[in-house]
Amino acid sequence: MSFAEDLHQWQGFFTLLGEATASFAGLLFVALALNAERFATNENRHLMLLARQTFFNLMALTAISLLALAPSFAVSSTLGQALIAASGAGIGTCLMAIREEKRVRVDKRPSREYVRAYYGPAIMYGLQLIPAIRMVEGTPNNLSYVSAAAIALLLTSARNAWLLLFLPSK
Repeated sequence: MSFAEDLHQWQGFFTLLGEATASFAGLLFVALALNAERFATNENRHLMLLARQTFFNLMALTAISLLALAPSFAVSSTLGQALIAASGAGIGTCLMAIREEKRVRVDKRPSREYVRAYYGPAIMYGLQLIPAIRMVEGTPNNLSYVSAAAIALLLTSARNAWLLLFLPSK
């Protein structure tokens, strides 16, 4: 089976991924609007960092969906190169967020929330590099691995948006 045929079979998944990503981006915007005064304070700067990282994750997923659905990316190496760029940018933003979060965090020990919010996505972007590189090399059947990393990243982003929506009272 050619890559274009394989990609066509995944069209429904990437369409749904884009739709789900848009829904969670909407949830994130609602959370930001409802809690705007809390996000604006220095003592809650870590919340804005989490919102920023979540937004980037959702935009990366949107880009992946659009790239997989674009006819010009029906070539394995082209989609693979785009995924490598997206994954590299994702790892970079995670590392910057980790560094910034360490600066603003009062408790210097990383919590489970911190690990889930920043290290989890960094790992997912890293895992996405493997099938992306294999696509560039011309190895077939890598879309299931891309989809697994995308689902994990979507779930992490949804969880972050949900947590930001229901912040505990001051």
